[in-house]
Amino acid sequence: MSSVKKSMLLAAAAIGALPLVSNAAVLTFTYNSADFEVSTDGGNTFTPVTLGGTASAPSVTIPVGAILEIGVSGAVTNNPNAAKGLAYDASGGTKTQPATLGFGGVGFGFSTPNGAIAAMDPGGVSVNGDFTSVSSTGTQDGLGGIVAGSISGGVLSATVNSSTTAGQAQLGFGGGSSVDLFNSLFIDGTKAGQAVFTPTDATGFNAYITYASGGTSATNRPSYLNVTAVSPAPDTINNLPALTVIVGTGTGTGTGTGTHSIISLTSTAPTGYGSTLASIAVGHINGAVSPAYDFFTNTTTAMATAVQPVTGFAASDVPENFALALLVGGQTPTTAQLNTIISDINSASSTDGVVAELVPANLTGVFPASKGFDVVLVSTTPDTTPFLGFDFSAETNVAGVTATAVAAVPEPATAVGLLVGAGSLLLGRRKNRAA
Repeated sequence: MSSVKKSMLLAAAAIGALPLVSNAAVLTFTYNSADFEVSTDGGNTFTPVTLGGTASAPSVTIPVGAILEIGVSGAVTNNPNAAKGLAYDASGGTKTQPATLGFGGVGFGFSTPNGAIAAMDPGGVSVNGDFTSVSSTGTQDGLGGIVAGSISGGVLSATVNSSTTAGQAQLGFGGGSSVDLFNSLFIDGTKAGQAVFTPTDATGFNAYITYASGGTSATNRPSYLNVTAVSPAPDTINNLPALTVIVGTGTGTGTGTGTHSIISLTSTAPTGYGSTLASIAVGHINGAVSPAYDFFTNTTTAMATAVQPVTGFAASDVPENFALALLVGGQTPTTAQLNTIISDINSASSTDGVVAELVPANLTGVFPASKGFDVVLVSTTPDTTPFLGFDFSAETNVAGVTATAVAAVPEPATAVGLLVGAGSLLLGRRKNRAA
């Protein structure tokens, strides 16, 4: 198997350029549950796995480290063959034309924001015998494709050999009834959690066969065109629903139980992250910087959600560092739990504005473990008055995460220690972290 990639594009190409001729056809794609299998030995052997959920929200559960094989079927409807019943077709025998015309090309992409949990493997493209797998080059990792394989003539530039059984089968492939299109698409499950794969139409590649001309006499063989499906009108493409892949027993995605991430760092107070706390201010004194702290245990209890406003940053304070003191089930988190939390936060780092890490050596004096600080959130986007939101109800790989304190400091970190007075750190708890 090749390395895990975050996304994969399956692009189908018919022979020649596809004309924008439409017949109001309907192309419908579905998951083929019979093709869903899982391998726990690196792809040597596969066994069936249940496709659960509902038709509109399917899901499948696999072990951590497993390879999931999925299948996709499709059908073309509302695409009658105008050559059916003409003199050529009425001659019978090998001249009999399909009543409904089928696929001329297939293309769709899969994307997921949870690639650290599970991702499409571009080395795993295997398709039905009516298509042939091809390799592609380009700048996108995981770019692969299929081409129509058994059409050897006639689509556009010549006439498909519609007088042969094989040619007629190709013309009617998927016409009126579902056929297996892809029977071995692979998804690698990397770590415990939940990854949602959303398919999208590859515009210009989904295509179908339509009648062009001919067939009006017993010797006048019909000609057909391969045309691009234009959706939502006049054609219709009913794409696959999003597929949820649950790896292991966890369901954390790094993007929250709703539509937001565990962490939010924005210039205005985010919604959905609980109450907004009193603002804290970092300082600049004689060219050095000083941190700001908010210990929740001074006033309330540990919090699973909250928004912490911070002021005092200068536009040149890059990076900006924020720290959280965490509990898991009311106890000091283990290193393994912290690594999972960090990984889940970083699954959404492209949208939440921060990169999470354990407290680095140059910040241990500012964010001491003795006061409970576990995780640093680093932002390289300057914001003089940011709002840090956290919602640990979105962290379902590690249950019961709460925060007892938030801190903030700009760089340079080496100057900070000179300005950390004992008075600002009197309250807190000492932690002995388990391995």
